[in-house]
Amino acid sequence: AGPAGGGTTVTITGTGFAAAPGTGAVRFGATTATYTINSNTQITATAPAGAAGTVDVTVTTVGGSSATSAADRFTYVAAPTLTSISPTAGPTAGGTSLTLTGTNLTGATAVTFGATAASGFTVNSATSITPTAPAGAAGTVDVRVTTPGGTTATSAGDQFTYVPAPTVTSVSPASGSSIGGTTVTLTGTNFTGATAVTFGGTAATGFTVNSATQITATAPAGSAGTVDVRVTTTGGTSATGAAGQFTYVAITVTPATLAGTPKVGVSFSETLTASGGATPYTFAMASGSTLPTGLSLSSAGVISGTPTAAGAFSFTVQATDSSSISGQRTYSGSVAAATVVLTPAASTLPAARLNTAYAGQTFTASGGTAPYTYASSGTLPTGMTFNASTGVLSGTPTATGSFTFTITATDSSTGTGAPFTSGSTSYTLVVNSTNADLSALALSSGTLAPGFGAGTLAYTATVPNTSSTVTVTATAADAGATILVNGAAASTPVALNVGSNTVSIEVTAQDGTTKKTYVVTVTREARQSASGSGVDLGIANSSPTCTLTAASFTSPSAVAGSLGPLPAAFTYPQAAVDFTAKQCAPSSTLTVTLTFASPVPANAQLMKYDATATPKWQPFTPTISGNQVSYTIVDGGLRDDDKTVNGEFVDPVILALPAVPAGAQSIPTLDRWGLLLLSLMAGAAGFMGMARRQRTGR
Repeated sequence: AGPAGGGTTVTITGTGFAAAPGTGAVRFGATTATYTINSNTQITATAPAGAAGTVDVTVTTVGGSSATSAADRFTYVAAPTLTSISPTAGPTAGGTSLTLTGTNLTGATAVTFGATAASGFTVNSATSITPTAPAGAAGTVDVRVTTPGGTTATSAGDQFTYVPAPTVTSVSPASGSSIGGTTVTLTGTNFTGATAVTFGGTAATGFTVNSATQITATAPAGSAGTVDVRVTTTGGTSATGAAGQFTYVAITVTPATLAGTPKVGVSFSETLTASGGATPYTFAMASGSTLPTGLSLSSAGVISGTPTAAGAFSFTVQATDSSSISGQRTYSGSVAAATVVLTPAASTLPAARLNTAYAGQTFTASGGTAPYTYASSGTLPTGMTFNASTGVLSGTPTATGSFTFTITATDSSTGTGAPFTSGSTSYTLVVNSTNADLSALALSSGTLAPGFGAGTLAYTATVPNTSSTVTVTATAADAGATILVNGAAASTPVALNVGSNTVSIEVTAQDGTTKKTYVVTVTREARQSASGSGVDLGIANSSPTCTLTAASFTSPSAVAGSLGPLPAAFTYPQAAVDFTAKQCAPSSTLTVTLTFASPVPANAQLMKYDATATPKWQPFTPTISGNQVSYTIVDGGLRDDDKTVNGEFVDPVILALPAVPAGAQSIPTLDRWGLLLLSLMAGAAGFMGMARRQRTGR
């Protein structure tokens, strides 16, 4: 076989070749070839050009032409062609595996890169060969394939470029954050067509080939420490070396987790710190990261504010040192729901006053996100309203009573579970009456003048001397009002002096503010009295008209002489008292008080003259207190001398002391009453002696 272009030297072996002429005897198919007769059995011919395919080779002599057979056949093989190679470039060190595409590649015997044979190749098919590029000098060479049909012609489509390996001569900056993101400029050679930039084996986040000598790359995240930065091109990967190194610096943001839990409506503050770099540090939110609504981050690392939305959060804070190296920390958690609190707490509110504008009660919410709205339920006092926007209860109540209602506050938070409410808080508002009138007023003694009327505040009344106290009976027009009489409870008796007495009845309405004072001027009559012979007589009666019209003080002997003998078992150290009181209340009781100069013995009695009794003088026991002896007489009763119910009292009476029994021991000393008795006896003896002298004329 040989190429269709001819030129193949073919050795023909047979017999009878010596008789062949020097030219025209050898044909390849129908085409005459040039040849040389080497011997009778051998000819060396040069194949003429021919069409691809198999032809018979014949030799013609004078004896005729050789017969055709399988043994005389020659195959014209089409020349190979290359239509493309891939890749079209590779490192000068060789080793690039290429795919050659073309035609008539079957039976290829060689693949060359320029003048250098491929390190090896594989014929995949008539249209594909896979060779391995040998080492070569930088530059472009033709890749050619040789087959029995010839060698491929050269063309732009078969060219392969040997590319020199890149070199990195500097990295700037030479350090950056371990979180990545540092923009790094690489300087070197042979960067054109770079396919990769790595930092310690990790691909750069991105890169741009600026020129054959410069690449701008973004460092990926990495661990703290120094790594090699390498550039890969078609010519290979740059070698490692100090000039191509980059140091990752780890900036640590602390704390690892937030110490506090943010809560809606509650002020929050936490300070972050950074380390591992060059101070000072500047803090900011990482790109694309946001804080919970209501919080902010200062450049000093302080997270502060009042959250307004509940729910989960995750944000990243970045700290940058003075060398522009950054570190990040991601914080995750949840903003807690708000606890809305209503002020005042559940309670009884300050009381309101009937028909009086209420000062207003403001309900205030806190603990959530403002503004708040409010709602009420239950029964509000008639005439009062609740403002849902401001939380103010106001108005003028027109009905008394106790009113219970609830208030609920709702905040403006957003997020999970929002908005938040305070829950229903119960309140009680009492509307008090302002009525401070009395509906009735009376005294235990005496009559009001003028007659009682709720609108009349001033009264007068007169009471007898016997009324040393008076009790006021006052009834409030409103059951909730309170009454004080002269500053004390209304049921407390009021002591009366003789003469004018002021009794104040103060009525305080249920509201505790409205007051009205009724004043009664009470005049207590003076005591009816008389004095004589060392005895003071006083009478008192319930009637202010009761008057002492007559009083006499007579010695015991004179009384005995005029009214009858006194009982002998007694002594009578004081003068007898006889008085008349008129214009007293019929059937009333008269109180009689006798006051002596000295204390009265406890066993003293009074002798009361009774003309209808036998004997005439009747003893009775009075009330003795010091130098006072008192007793009572009922008009028309036993001790009333006229025994008639007529408002008049007639009452002779004398103080009596039990006599000392006969044979009793004498008393070495005499008290005042003994001396008084002796003086009376001596006086009586003198009086009797004088009487005898008068009777006898002596």
